[in-house]
Amino acid sequence: DETFAEDPLRVLRGAQFAARFDLSVDNKTVELCKTIDLSALSKERVEGELRKALLKARKPSVFFEILRKMECLDEWFPEVKALIGIEQNPKYHSEGDVWTHTMMVLDEAVKFRDKVSNPFGFMLSALTHDFGKTVCTELINGELHAYAHETKGLPIAESFLRRITNETQLIKYVLNMTELHMK
Repeated sequence: DETFAEDPLRVLRGAQFAARFDLSVDNKTVELCKTIDLSALSKERVEGELRKALLKARKPSVFFEILRKMECLDEWFPEVKALIGIEQNPKYHSEGDVWTHTMMVLDEAVKFRDKVSNPFGFMLSALTHDFGKTVCTELINGELHAYAHETKGLPIAESFLRRITNETQLIKYVLNMTELHMK
């Protein structure tokens, strides 16, 4: 209990291990993680744990679900947290809100990550593809729509990406994929 909190990276590492090795996190650990400040972490360390979760886990959604349970999305993943509760048109998305949809997309994207030239970029694209729905979802004539979310989400995705990486080509790839994901 005393030493776990000395390295805040352990929060992300715990979520990443849970995703990679199909583990659960003890409730006592979850409660402890809720008290740990992640703001001192470098983007390189965060990117490293995110990279492992997206590239090595069979279900990368577990990484984010555990961080959500730990209440640790705010510092590094606020754009992902913002997806919670954003409803979608059930005609096209019977699974529910944008969070649930995005987590499902991440887990489905795993099937293709070894077939693409940029696996990390591909998985980040799966994560960011609907960020725009947080700013443009609206009720029109009794139906939910998120017109132009693929372009309105670009500044949100870029802000997220610049927080976690300095790789210009990676950012360019993800933004391109995000913008074109409806085509």
